[in-house]
Amino acid sequence: MTYKNTYKKFLWLIKQAKVTRERLIFSARKIYFDEMETIHHTKCKPLSIAVAVNEDYQILALQMAEMPAKGRLARFSVMKYGPRKDERDSVMGEVFRCLKNRLSRPPENIYSDAKSSYRKHVEGTFPQSTYEVHNRADKERHRDRLHEKLHKKRFDPLFVEPTLC
Repeated sequence: MTYKNTYKKFLWLIKQAKVTRERLIFSARKIYFDEMETIHHTKCKPLSIAVAVNEDYQILALQMAEMPAKGRLARFSVMKYGPRKDERDSVMGEVFRCLKNRLSRPPENIYSDAKSSYRKHVEGTFPQSTYEVHNRADKERHRDRLHEKLHKKRFDPLFVEPTLC
């Protein structure tokens, strides 16, 4: 086997996996979705990964988006790499269109964090589903109470996604 044969076989396998994946139909009663942030080579080039999973830990949709740098690095990032597009909203819309095509029936419950732009995608794609928002800030606000400091394990409804990915 040569490098060229291996490379061509790899490209062929990618095409076959995409075709097979597009034909799969999933069923989900609950959907958890969120965006995770990562970097591309440097912190000045952040990326956002939109992920949607069901209650059985199956990844239903996954997309990557460019986003501008935040905080102290924002100005330096624009000087060095130029302005970056913010594709997060369009990619989240693409994730929901993908979900609508891949699910056999609409989910009963959809869970996410409190990002305000998520609501329009959920209500536009799955208007009959119950949308639940779990705000991390509410959990942090109540942590200063003594009896809650002692409990290290607390139920987090969005824990499914970060542990899976």
